[in-house]
Amino acid sequence: MTEGQKASPFKIGDRVSFAPDEHAYGWTWPSFDRVRLRPGDTGIVTRIEKGAYLYLDDDRGGFHWECFKGAQCVDSAVVMKLGLIAGNGRFPFLLLDAARAQGFAVTVAAIREETDPEMDRRAAADDRITVHWVSLGELSRLIEVFHKEGVQKAVMAGQVKHKQIFSSIRPDWRLAKLLLNLRTRSTDKLLGAVAKVLGDEGIELISSTAFLEPLLAAEGVLTARAPDEEERRNIEYGLGVAWAVSGFDIGQTVVVAAQACVAVEAMEGTDAAIERAGELMRSLDGPGDGDGSTLERRLTVVKVAKPQQDMRFDVPVIGMATVETMIRAGASCLSVEAGRTLLFDREGLLERAGEAGIAIVASARGS
Repeated sequence: MTEGQKASPFKIGDRVSFAPDEHAYGWTWPSFDRVRLRPGDTGIVTRIEKGAYLYLDDDRGGFHWECFKGAQCVDSAVVMKLGLIAGNGRFPFLLLDAARAQGFAVTVAAIREETDPEMDRRAAADDRITVHWVSLGELSRLIEVFHKEGVQKAVMAGQVKHKQIFSSIRPDWRLAKLLLNLRTRSTDKLLGAVAKVLGDEGIELISSTAFLEPLLAAEGVLTARAPDEEERRNIEYGLGVAWAVSGFDIGQTVVVAAQACVAVEAMEGTDAAIERAGELMRSLDGPGDGDGSTLERRLTVVKVAKPQQDMRFDVPVIGMATVETMIRAGASCLSVEAGRTLLFDREGLLERAGEAGIAIVASARGS
């Protein structure tokens, strides 16, 4: 805590009542609209940052407040509940750890076709984690679980493969109605419709980055090696293509070589698109081909957020698996979008990229 910061007299989970003077006010979160605090306002402390900010949740929504004068704890350690709709990969576990560190009791809706069974072992070791297994087609059961557990706020974390809409899984009546009423079935349309159904049932879907903000990529070169001139040209070209493609909600990744688009991500996902680009380049290695190409074949991977990215779902993510895929494909450079891409296992990821000679840079939109 730096000099001048005030230590919080409260802890996460406390219910706080205000008796502010006429000048006391707060800000809604995350829009930062100014809100005047009224005598008797109450909220539950959901986050304490740098000893000076309380992130509260009352009937008007979340706001933070930095004037401790006149505030008192009226109910200590209220149990806060969060619903977690868990897909595949490490994302759900990272979010689970972050939510538990902030004092939330977590109800996990683990998707039977996607979620790692390790989730059950995590729950067995922590009585504030409850796991319910649901099928991809069971939207009504998901709602029933959250209602039974008293969940009013939930997050989505982890990939659910888009191709599953063509699987043999039978949707319940609620999901079938949702699917049939959609004019297009892109990722955003599907998940946006699910979010609306949850909202209509009193379950607010919130952004996962509220818990994992430190994992967002900061603008600049992230590895010891910066992109060389050829890679910078590939990034510049790739950003234009990726932003255009992502605007159609098709995919968020393109793979480029010599300012030509080698692969565009669709339903298969980022890593599969990179593998496809590597296979295409390797297919050129015929007898006597050698290094005779006039143009460079080094691959540059460019991953962006969508123009109107909804950070509640389908947040761009890069992990160790992506770096390993790039190594196998012969890719030498990765560009992600700054402030809108999560980097998992950042230290290990950057170390592995450095060992392989891969440059990683976070580019700002419009740069």
